Amino acid sequence: MKRSVRRSTIRPVRIAIRTSVRTPIRISVRKVHLLFLCIIMLLIISACSNSSPQHNQLQQSTADWEVHTFNELVQEESDLILIATVIAADQKEEEAQRGVVVQEATLAVEQVLQGHVTAKEIILYQSVDQVSIGRSYLLFLQHRPNIDRYVVVDPNSQIHIENITAFMGNTATLALKFGDVNGEYTLEEIKELIK
Repeated sequence: MKRSVRRSTIRPVRIAIRTSVRTPIRISVRKVHLLFLCIIMLLIISACSNSSPQHNQLQQSTADWEVHTFNELVQEESDLILIATVIAADQKEEEAQRGVVVQEATLAVEQVLQGHVTAKEIILYQSVDQVSIGRSYLLFLQHRPNIDRYVVVDPNSQIHIENITAFMGNTATLALKFGDVNGEYTLEEIKELIK
């Protein structure tokens, strides 16, 4: 026994909008829904793409640095190579670029591997990949006389030391990942590489 399926035809409903002109504008409900959906999507897209910073919000800076080999860092690029521990850090707005956050970190000098510094503490100036208070690092630094601060040479110039006591006692290694030097090294082995 076959059932007969009745097909109904859906007729579009038309909405008449009266304007100051005597001719009414006819819009189907489907077109109204489509128009409404387009307006909603435009509002969402414009809200999501609003990336302009407000005057009271600070932004993190980004950098596009040249990456150096270990030998380039040691022989040409670094004014100072040292092991240091971060004891304080202050965030502030960059004077030259309004809205950009920079960090000035106070570093306690643990050991100088190359270069010369007489102070027990130095200031590290950073806008990206900022160091953290309480952590120790192997750092390849350049001095910036115009701001009287040190900066890291490139993205590989800041290597976190997990256990400073073990590393300083040569019972722990540090992973170096450069094009020309790659592997786990003790402090004494790193000193030999720097010579």
